[in-house]
Amino acid sequence: MSTGPTTNLHYAPNANLADGGYDVRGDPGSDGFNLADVSSVAAADALPSGIKALIWLGDTSGLTTSFENTVKAAAHDSKVYGFYVADEPANSAIVNLASEDAYIALHAPGKMSFIVAENNGTPLHPSYAVTRSNTGADLIGLDPYPVRPQFAGGMDLGVIDAAVRQAEATGWSLSQIIPIYQAFGGGGYSSYALPTASQEWQILAEWGKLVPRPAFDYAYSWGQQSGDSALVNTLSLREVFAQHNAT
Repeated sequence: MSTGPTTNLHYAPNANLADGGYDVRGDPGSDGFNLADVSSVAAADALPSGIKALIWLGDTSGLTTSFENTVKAAAHDSKVYGFYVADEPANSAIVNLASEDAYIALHAPGKMSFIVAENNGTPLHPSYAVTRSNTGADLIGLDPYPVRPQFAGGMDLGVIDAAVRQAEATGWSLSQIIPIYQAFGGGGYSSYALPTASQEWQILAEWGKLVPRPAFDYAYSWGQQSGDSALVNTLSLREVFAQHNAT
């Protein structure tokens, strides 16, 4: 059984600091997720030894005082891996993203800037406006979730291949692509179904063929977002990722 892409850093966002810790039993650290979702330098510094932080910024309005202060405060912090600049930003935000990524490169050299791309096309024919050349981002996240009721048989792994090929066509290298694994479904996300453990292994294997050595990998999501099922309440998927992350 393939364990998917090989990397030393594993990320699963949303409510991953619940119960007052990160690596206690029942939290993501116990399943091998060692890149934490935090919103401040203080939260990064409070993480246990061996856990790095990806600081969520999420502000696509340009160089605000809050943005600049957060970047500068984290610039020399060894606990901070980088910045989650934006999640599926609108095309109109690209100019601001370029200035934000340039600011990070100048004031926090060595810290990664990361954006999850919005698919402006369809699952099998994706289109990405966010490129390396127009944003300057270090890493791009792709989230072609393959387990959906609309697909024949409930899953189409071809959407992963289509996403990677399109990202490459727009100028992203394989080393810059971050695979985002589907680990949610149902509830308010009725157009997505929660993968079974078997389907999750297939998702990991497909990503492993296409992006074998990413800078980090990303399971969406640890916490629930809209009454859906996610890792926090799905032991079978947590067991899959615990095994994957251990490799």
